[in-house]
Amino acid sequence: MGAALIIHGEFGAGMRWLERSISRLQEYGMVGLANVLRTALAEVYLRIISKTERAPFWVVVRNFPALLRAGIVAENRIKALVRDVRAQPHVEREGVVYGRCEMILGLLCKAKERRLEAVSHLTEAKRLFAQLGSTPELNRIEQALREVR
Repeated sequence: MGAALIIHGEFGAGMRWLERSISRLQEYGMVGLANVLRTALAEVYLRIISKTERAPFWVVVRNFPALLRAGIVAENRIKALVRDVRAQPHVEREGVVYGRCEMILGLLCKAKERRLEAVSHLTEAKRLFAQLGSTPELNRIEQALREVR
């Protein structure tokens, strides 16, 4: 539902929905689903600060307060969400969930123009995703690596 709200131009409402859902899922012990939403929310923040996509003018105007706030807190929020995912005992250091966290951190560093950190995170993400063969995530990681090198 949160992603649907965001797709339909209701950024603030969608992000609040995702935050509340993460809290509820965590309370109910549904940690795996909470982690899925954490990484989804981190991706939303990442897309806002990376500025690779342009929203229609009316969407930006209507959501300006939410977008401004998101832009200010994005880096810290992404790091906190990734830290929370990694802190779960069932997230394996050699697994794909950890690789997704590395990809998100690498893309964050790329957006912030911290090349060396980006290469480090993206290289680790590539190693972890390579276990699965060719996937959209692996293609995204390889593309990001080409862009930062």
